[in-house]
Amino acid sequence: MSYNEIKSEIEPIESLLIYYTSETERLKKLAGNNNAAKNELEKIQANKNESIAKINLIKSKLETARDLVDRTIIRAPFDGITVNRFKSIGEIVDPNDEIIRLVDIDNLEIKSHIQKKSLPYVNIGDALEIKIDSSSMMGVVNKVIPVGDNISRLYEIRVRFSNKIWPVGTAVKVACPIKQKQNVLVVPRDALVIRQSGIAIYRINTQDRAELIPIQTGISNTKYIQVIGDVSIGDKIVIRGNERLRPGQAVKIINNLDY
Repeated sequence: MSYNEIKSEIEPIESLLIYYTSETERLKKLAGNNNAAKNELEKIQANKNESIAKINLIKSKLETARDLVDRTIIRAPFDGITVNRFKSIGEIVDPNDEIIRLVDIDNLEIKSHIQKKSLPYVNIGDALEIKIDSSSMMGVVNKVIPVGDNISRLYEIRVRFSNKIWPVGTAVKVACPIKQKQNVLVVPRDALVIRQSGIAIYRINTQDRAELIPIQTGISNTKYIQVIGDVSIGDKIVIRGNERLRPGQAVKIINNLDY
């Protein structure tokens, strides 16, 4: 029986219960020395108790029916947009069947895969660079699944980011480390002066003259590269126009960029 059908059974019984309750009170007043009233009171009291038992039984059935109805309601785990519907209204579904595809556009996440050599250096909470065409931004790793795919041998990671300009489904690249992170001194790649004699950078001294500093390079990413040599944090390094400079040449700083 449906929930509404079960609920309809309780209404006439409740009406009888009201009647039996009223009769019980009336007969109690008459039952003092009236044997007939006493007998009638016992019958009415029995009918009243039976009605109460029936109502309790129906209420129990209602709870069971309500639970079954609640089980037919599938609640989304988050607010989002339905982008695919795999089942229609009235269609029978089995456990684990896909019903809809729901996308949370307010909490974007990138599903990416990394090689085994990167796995030890990617942890939850790490910041990774996300790139698409000429633009990039930083995201935060919020899940690492340390189980490799049987075919690709790659490991899945999830990266959260806040850029709402890129539409859902956009292909992106995620830069992952392949070595342990190090605190090193870096300069923008444009600062390098590459000549046959070696690699150097130009530093501006306190007299606003260019000094050619030979250096060696180390680890790098798309923007910065490690420099090893007579360079310190806070030095003024030329990153534009350095190909035209000569050692000792006086310079005028037009744009002092803070990297």
